[in-house]
Amino acid sequence: MADAYVGQIIMFAGAWAPMDWAFCFGQTMQIQAYHALFAILGTKYGGDGVQTFKLPDLRSRVPVGQGQGIGLSTYPIGATGGVETMTLTQVQMPSHTHAITAVNTPGTLSDPSNAFLAQTVDTSSTQPTAPSYVPTIVAGAVRLSPNTMSTAGASAPHANLQPYLVMNYIICVNGLTPARN
Repeated sequence: MADAYVGQIIMFAGAWAPMDWAFCFGQTMQIQAYHALFAILGTKYGGDGVQTFKLPDLRSRVPVGQGQGIGLSTYPIGATGGVETMTLTQVQMPSHTHAITAVNTPGTLSDPSNAFLAQTVDTSSTQPTAPSYVPTIVAGAVRLSPNTMSTAGASAPHANLQPYLVMNYIICVNGLTPARN
């Protein structure tokens, strides 16, 4: 890797960084020792810009090309974003309904699997008693109003990760200094 450009970032399968390269772990670097690298990175990834600057931190991150693709958002160099888990709110769920069919006849099943809601056996009670379901739709079946159904879900976060393979990113800290166009 003798012909690498200062600031060039590559994936590396090793557990150590080769000579003249450093892991992209967000380390603080001294400007005086790495002035060519500072000229390229500046303080986009942190540092005081007087004595120090930081390398990009690509641990647990996926690089995204800077700029704005057609119909996409703008991402400037050094921007970060995204989350590993997400909890959807009711506002984020698409509008939808669930059709529930019920019958006004006494139920013959106690298991709701593959069955339809039926009249409870004890019609004087407001609490369901087994059996409360029927195996097939019978005459007199009606769809319940969406207002009679409650919200479902546990409001727990779910994983928000694409399939991945973990590797190291390394950056060239000493090498060829790229010329500007």
